[in-house]
Amino acid sequence: MADETGNTRAQGGLLANFSAAAAVLGGFIAVGQSFSTWIEGQSQSRIANEKATQELKLAELKSNSDLAEGYLKLIIDKDTGSADRIMLLGALSDLQNHPLQAWAKKRLDGLQQSLDDLAKAQAAEFEATKKKTDVERKIAGLQAEIDALNAEKRLNSEDVNKTNAISAVIVSKSVELGQLNGTLGVLSAQVEETSVVVERKSQGYTTNTSTSMQDHLISDLASRVTSDLLEEVFPKLEKARENISANYGFLAAAMKEFQISEPRFASAVIATIAVETPDFSAYEETPAPYNTKTTPFDVYEGAARLGNTTPGDGAKFRGRGFIGLTGRYNYAKMSERLGLGTRLLDNPEDARSPEVASRIICAFFIDSQSRVVKALDQQDFGEIRRLVSGSASDHLAQFLSAYNKTLSLLTKS
Repeated sequence: MADETGNTRAQGGLLANFSAAAAVLGGFIAVGQSFSTWIEGQSQSRIANEKATQELKLAELKSNSDLAEGYLKLIIDKDTGSADRIMLLGALSDLQNHPLQAWAKKRLDGLQQSLDDLAKAQAAEFEATKKKTDVERKIAGLQAEIDALNAEKRLNSEDVNKTNAISAVIVSKSVELGQLNGTLGVLSAQVEETSVVVERKSQGYTTNTSTSMQDHLISDLASRVTSDLLEEVFPKLEKARENISANYGFLAAAMKEFQISEPRFASAVIATIAVETPDFSAYEETPAPYNTKTTPFDVYEGAARLGNTTPGDGAKFRGRGFIGLTGRYNYAKMSERLGLGTRLLDNPEDARSPEVASRIICAFFIDSQSRVVKALDQQDFGEIRRLVSGSASDHLAQFLSAYNKTLSLLTKS
């Protein structure tokens, strides 16, 4: 009986301990469930916050992209005025961390420069009215007009039709400018010659020199540069005949502008064109056969001697014209030499126009006059080829044939 009572008490104690343990365990389970719920809630809250932040960032990016897209459409719209385009580019350049921000800033700076150039050109037009002679006024006025047109062309670069129309006007004005420069050169020669005559007379010398002699020589030679003469010199190609018929007048005008009056000198110019471009068409250089690099004109890219300092200069300022004007430096120098402002830098393709190409080759030969005349006097025709192509033997036989034929025609009575 006592054992049964003891067992009963023992069992009761175990049950009591089990119940207590179960209660404690239940408590732990309950706390664990609550803690898990709290952890889960915190995690969901963090995820929700990150999602909301990402959505805000995406919304901001989308908003900026939509805004930038709207700006860009208006910027490239040909009907958008210069002032509005500048304002839009300014707004686009303020969009922080946007891919188009740097482009917009660069474009904005370019337009601002174009506006400055336009203002300078307009001021120059006013100053042109103060020149002494009528020819000088016209020359200064035309130069200012060309500069203003170049600035307008840059300001309207998105409108292809408008820029093409402006380019056509620039070419027309340049032709007129070249003719006037030729007239001014002749007038200057007359004044210089008259001064010499007066001085000789004051010193007791007699002279039969006419004040119009230089004018006569220049005009006479230019008048002999006809389509018939050039067709005799150039290869009998249909394309050559077409180009000569359309463009021989530009070469004659350029010779008059640069006061070329000596038949041998003129023959060297014409023979050079016949060698460099047998169809009398100013050319544009294609990748040279020896250039095995993947990008065309890499042979010029980064060439310091040519002034090619900006990526892409090699292709942009490739050889063009009758003598292959090449490199940023030479384009800039010749553009200034011809009184074209920055035209050949802004539009290097213009070096191919027959009017500009004719003026370039005449200016090139006149600027090398002492070297050319010495070579002609010594009949060192290889030196003239070296001057143009860098090699004395380059197409020398072809050059001599064209030179002799031209000289005989120019001196024919």
